[in-house]
Amino acid sequence: GRFYKITWKVVHGNQVGRTINFPTANFSINSSFAKLHPGVYVVRVSIDDKKYLGIANLGTNPSFNKVDNMVFETHIFDFNQDIYDKIIDVELIDFIRDEIKFSSKEAFLKQILKDTEYAKMKDFTWYFSEIVIKYMWPMQSFSNLPTNSSAYGIF
Repeated sequence: GRFYKITWKVVHGNQVGRTINFPTANFSINSSFAKLHPGVYVVRVSIDDKKYLGIANLGTNPSFNKVDNMVFETHIFDFNQDIYDKIIDVELIDFIRDEIKFSSKEAFLKQILKDTEYAKMKDFTWYFSEIVIKYMWPMQSFSNLPTNSSAYGIF
């Protein structure tokens, strides 16, 4: 099968992520997102034919600036470009956790770092190796790759 893919135009959000060094690409949400489970996901982001690893949150931001409607916010690792009004693709690769209401900004930041570490360290080479290889530990072997890895576009 394929991963759930969202193709959407990036819009301005409330820019809270930017204030904590965690900027996000925001999407306006409509009813087509209703079938998705709210929470945090590992994502593959495609912008101008380049692929990036990231994490995304789908939910109501219960900890800060709670909203009535769902919002979709994606933090793209190693990316610092203005993409407002640009159409991008975001594929949901792995579900990390449910959305949580945090008691403090510190607890929120600690969890974001855990989510980021999970996304960068988990072995997603079978799907988008050109991104994740740079996040792997230097001593990690590639013995878990498929024998015919070229069929997956890995090498």
